Amino acid sequence: MYPLAAKKAYLKGGSVVLVVLLLAAVLFFLYQKAKDTPLNKAVKDIHAGKAARALPVLEELARNNPDDPSLLPWLAQGYLSCDRIAEGRTALDTALHLHLPAYKLAPMILAFSEYYKRHNDYAEAGKLFDLLGADAQTDNELADARGELYISWAHSEAVKGDLQRAVERLETVLKLEPNLKEQRKNLINRRLGEYLRELAANAELKEQDIEKAVSLLNRSLAAQDDPVTHMDLATIYVRQKKWDLAVENYRHVVATDPNNLEARHRLVDLYVLRKDYEKARDTLIELTAQEGSVENFQLLAALQLKLNNKAGAVRALEDACALRDNDLHLLSKLKEVLLSWSRELSQQGKVDEAASVKGHAERVGEMIALVLKAQGKKEPAELLNDPQGPKVALLSSRIWLARGSLTPEGEVNIKNISANPASDLSLSVVFFDKTTRRSCGTVSLPVATVNSPPLPSQAERTLYFSCPTTVAPDHQLVVLISWHGHVLKELPVVKHR
Repeated sequence: MYPLAAKKAYLKGGSVVLVVLLLAAVLFFLYQKAKDTPLNKAVKDIHAGKAARALPVLEELARNNPDDPSLLPWLAQGYLSCDRIAEGRTALDTALHLHLPAYKLAPMILAFSEYYKRHNDYAEAGKLFDLLGADAQTDNELADARGELYISWAHSEAVKGDLQRAVERLETVLKLEPNLKEQRKNLINRRLGEYLRELAANAELKEQDIEKAVSLLNRSLAAQDDPVTHMDLATIYVRQKKWDLAVENYRHVVATDPNNLEARHRLVDLYVLRKDYEKARDTLIELTAQEGSVENFQLLAALQLKLNNKAGAVRALEDACALRDNDLHLLSKLKEVLLSWSRELSQQGKVDEAASVKGHAERVGEMIALVLKAQGKKEPAELLNDPQGPKVALLSSRIWLARGSLTPEGEVNIKNISANPASDLSLSVVFFDKTTRRSCGTVSLPVATVNSPPLPSQAERTLYFSCPTTVAPDHQLVVLISWHGHVLKELPVVKHR
């Protein structure tokens, strides 16, 4: 049994708790009742899409409380929702001129901004944010809405073909809203970079103003460091013979986008052009690790020979032979290098090694004999030494499959290296699917025709072509450039991701 004093204390404590609970319930009831004011009910109706029911209440409150500016934002939204635009705009302008706090103006500004944007009246929507001045920047929701508005505004200008105005819109909002959310700012910079890159293309191709194109591409990079922009800039620098700048841009692409094989190809071409064979070889070795094509291994073998690395040349030629079975030209070249290497080792007094390499050359010779026998020929056709062969050189090439496209495209720069003008010379381009081992189509590459001016000696000509059929983008694709059925070049198709 509890003592009597303890029982009294317990009953007293319970009474106190009961009183506190009752008091809390009364306060909650009074708070809920206070919330159910006519204004609060009207605001709820506006949020629920029942502006027609809310508007008479708001108008009555405005008549009874003409000096209460806090009613204006809701009244403006009510009019807007009921398509009474003129009255809504009057309420909006009045609220703006009374300089209400940004948090009270925000719903009204956002609603009217969206209305004007739907009607493509971006200028009017922009004016609303301008009237808010610095208050818009301090409100995150308003600042983000302004960023979204200007993105749509710029897009509408770009669709109309006014890229310059589109750029101005985006640059303006970046100045007006320096504290935009990172995601919104990144989107603006990405669009800005794209528009500037398109302007650069127009300056280069239509206006023939290369310096302007370079300036626009650099501005594009300042907005967004995009590999595509670096590639475009490097291409211009190559034409201007600004080799160091071209190399710098291609190397940047390789460093930031390891899967961009086209940039590696261009780097190799530039290093070869500058006779920096060691860098060309090292870059090409990295490339063959990702793209082991016959063309790449042939070039690697040539570079290894330039650097007097016979072992490296042999390995590269063996890799090329493994990719293209029974190719007489490759086998003949491999045999030639092995015999040269054997003689070199013999001169160095390395008799055993020389004998081993010579034995390798003899085995390759036996393979050549078997292939010739199967083809019914007496000796390999050395196309490159054929006096009747095409006297042209492939200075540069770019074969690509654009992102989202199913049609490969190509561009090659051909030079007439003969002593005479070329008046009738066509090469054949075969798009070949190495995954299915089937041709995807063939097109003719008219270097010079009887119906066009001859290609003078030492002159260059750039030719564009595309595949006549669609391809499977996940397959390994190459382009074979041939003359009279003999393959001159095998070029990989670079896939843009």
